[in-house]
Amino acid sequence: MEKIRAAVFGTGDYYNDKKAFFRNDVEIIAFLDNDSKKQGTLIDGITVYAPERIKQLEFDYVCLMSMYHLAMKQQLLEYGVPEEKIILYYDAGKLMRSDFDQYSKIDPHNSQRKKILLFTWNLGYFGGNIALYDMAVVLQELGYEIYVISSRYGDLERDYQARGISVIIEHYISGQNKEFIRFVSLMDIVIVNTAWYAFIMDDLCRHVKKTVLWWIHDSRYVGCYKFNEGIRIGNHSNLRIYAVGMVAETDFIKAFSVDAEVNQLLYGIEDVYHKEHAAAIGSKPILNRDKIRIAVIGSIEWLKGQDLLIEAFLMLSAKERDQIDLKIIGSGNNDFAVSIRQQTARLPQISCIPAMPHDQLMKQYEDIDVVISVSRSDSMPIVITEGMMQAKTCIVPDNVGTARYIEDGINGLIFGQENVLELSEKLRWLLHHRDELRFIGQKARRVYETYFSKEVFAANIRNVMERM
Repeated sequence: MEKIRAAVFGTGDYYNDKKAFFRNDVEIIAFLDNDSKKQGTLIDGITVYAPERIKQLEFDYVCLMSMYHLAMKQQLLEYGVPEEKIILYYDAGKLMRSDFDQYSKIDPHNSQRKKILLFTWNLGYFGGNIALYDMAVVLQELGYEIYVISSRYGDLERDYQARGISVIIEHYISGQNKEFIRFVSLMDIVIVNTAWYAFIMDDLCRHVKKTVLWWIHDSRYVGCYKFNEGIRIGNHSNLRIYAVGMVAETDFIKAFSVDAEVNQLLYGIEDVYHKEHAAAIGSKPILNRDKIRIAVIGSIEWLKGQDLLIEAFLMLSAKERDQIDLKIIGSGNNDFAVSIRQQTARLPQISCIPAMPHDQLMKQYEDIDVVISVSRSDSMPIVITEGMMQAKTCIVPDNVGTARYIEDGINGLIFGQENVLELSEKLRWLLHHRDELRFIGQKARRVYETYFSKEVFAANIRNVMERM
């Protein structure tokens, strides 16, 4: 069998996530990377070259495996690589295995109920993915038959399957994948989660003559906008766009110059603790405790802003710092995460705790007094919503979507975006107003009940479905 000779440009997470799925007739003959530290090394036994070395290589395609694929494409064009030999990030699936048998094992014709297919970028425990899972639960309880398709594996797959929801992993999500399009066409409604899938929207709306609902969670710094740079969304009569708050809506419209109407659809999360229990947790006395327990939860990366929190913390006096037990809960293997762990190793008041399964994280909230978001950009951080659900005092920057639902000093605290001085003052305020925190937490719980409860979410989804 004649092999397809492919050079892979990019050696990071995306390649590592996908490398096991290349077809047997694809031979990777070289890696390309702009990182001079990687050049000349071996990855999986294959040499990493500087991109300009492509001129000396014999290949059929160069597969771009980075969200910066457009800049990489331009680089290759300048080196004389023909455009038809360049495979962009979101088309890399054409060189990967597609398990068509998984489609034949699922027969939507057997169901008399309306069928909904949910698209999720991956199945990890991240905000937008969790929100989509909660939507799946609500839709299932409303009587719909639910199917899920994703381009990446993750722990949420088990949660879906535990509810009897079929999950398909498809590496080649494209209008050119006929088996994929055939399966999608069997559905009554298609729901696409987050802006990551912008590249497929025109094909979906054009090839699938069913209603397509696009649910946007993403703020402007999220990689999906760099990933889909240059994509334009046409006007389609079967496309309905909903956003999780004004931040997501505004950033989405700016990114894609969309003319279509964008409506609001907030997510909702299940009440892990019933109202009385949550109120009791929120009112636990902390006046006589030595330390206020504060947590920032989320992947350790620049966007999440853990560095800003550390900087604000160091502005406090030594005596004030000793009154705080600060937990940074999350994981990351990037340079930023390494720096954060190095800084906190020298600060006894701060502990870094690796990411944990969602059910364990929920239990962690019982030992937390205050939940903070320090994100440089975030549409509606689900960890803050979870904190409100459990009657915690929550602190957010004024640029995140949740700030719209908070009255500073009444049902939460707000500081200016990336303003470490203001954030430091909020930390100091906590120390001097311990007796007020339980009341703020109880009022935060009311925000959850009014806007983000599962019951409110179910009513909103029912209204959306009735308008389809």
